[in-house]
Amino acid sequence: MAKEIVLNGRNIYYDKHNRAIYYNKRTKTGYIIPNELTSRYQALSYRYTIGLIAFVFCQSLFNFNIWMSLLVAVGGYGYMEWNYRKFLSRTTQIKSFNPSNARPSVSEAKNIDTGGLILRVCLYIALSILLIINVFLGKYLETNILIAIASFVISALSGYMAVRYILALVKK
Repeated sequence: MAKEIVLNGRNIYYDKHNRAIYYNKRTKTGYIIPNELTSRYQALSYRYTIGLIAFVFCQSLFNFNIWMSLLVAVGGYGYMEWNYRKFLSRTTQIKSFNPSNARPSVSEAKNIDTGGLILRVCLYIALSILLIINVFLGKYLETNILIAIASFVISALSGYMAVRYILALVKK
């Protein structure tokens, strides 16, 4: 039997029935994420980061030119965004959802076992450090500033996630 995925992040809340709800602040709509689709939602929610990673990989690993790399990154992001919107339209919607009546997802992160939290913290910190090292070893600050900026952004996002999991560890 597969382990249950605990969704956490910005705009994720849990109601009194322990259902994960994504809250869109702009439309004030809540979307109930079914337990069997949490892994798909989780993958689609990283669409911005995956687009940046695709750009970095195309530039540094495959040596694509800048326009081809941007095309692949934007195309990948666009495809994931389309799937994300389609996914949300198929879920149960709660109009005028009030997040103050629900538990924030940060409180749910403490339900992840301690070993899993420590592993996530270590992996996110390692990713942050390795991306920065790659920028300096590849001399991207002098040769390809776009790769350097994208790497710094991904590193900052990775550091942010590490801090979130550290806070979950402290709250345990």
